[in-house]
Amino acid sequence: MGEDRLLKLVRSRHKVLLRVMVVFVLLLAAVNLEQNVQDYHINQNHVMDLAQFEESKQMAKKNHYTFYDNKSYEEYREDQRHLFIPKQKGQLSSDFISGNFFTVVSYLIPLLIGLAIASIDQASGFNAAIFSSGFRRRRVFATRYWYGFLSLLGAMILGSGITILGYYVAIPAMYVGLSGMNLLGVLLMNIAVVSFMYTIGIAIGTIFASPFWMGVFGLFGTWFGATAADRLIYSTMRSNPVRLS
Repeated sequence: MGEDRLLKLVRSRHKVLLRVMVVFVLLLAAVNLEQNVQDYHINQNHVMDLAQFEESKQMAKKNHYTFYDNKSYEEYREDQRHLFIPKQKGQLSSDFISGNFFTVVSYLIPLLIGLAIASIDQASGFNAAIFSSGFRRRRVFATRYWYGFLSLLGAMILGSGITILGYYVAIPAMYVGLSGMNLLGVLLMNIAVVSFMYTIGIAIGTIFASPFWMGVFGLFGTWFGATAADRLIYSTMRSNPVRLS
């Protein structure tokens, strides 16, 4: 009974925020999907001819770029027909796969939601009131954490699902090129992003509840998260080069 009551209290305080978050995540997924599909069709109209391909191959060799190594023009044309090129089917993730499902905003949403949930309860005195009512701190924090976490994760996975479905609707299925390994990678990426960024947000909001410190550490957390994401994508791109248009 106590668990149900606590969950109802937490839900009543944050359900509006989380509903807005769900709508925003789904809209972001739709916008990202539209842009990626548009880019795909633009690429189909700008495929290099044989002379351009050979010139690009020489330039890549000069710059020590391995994308064209042992690649024929026919293989290049086949890769260009795919949204996700065939050689990526065995990869859990790559910069191109991540870029088609995640944006910088995707990394910031869990951080900001965690920051908002924790800071609202801390700054409003809700935590002190609920602790004085006999609820244990660990139970309160766990209930609030998991309620926000599961809501975020569900929204992010739903957004990825809409993106996947959209690709298969807008692009011939044989040229989408997603494998079970890729889909598993997208799922794990969702879990990793939500876990890491949301936990940072919760920690900042709980410890630094004043508007000043929330602003300072919120900006720092936003910068840190965006920088970490950029470095991850850059390092993956260097180790797993993908197609050029």
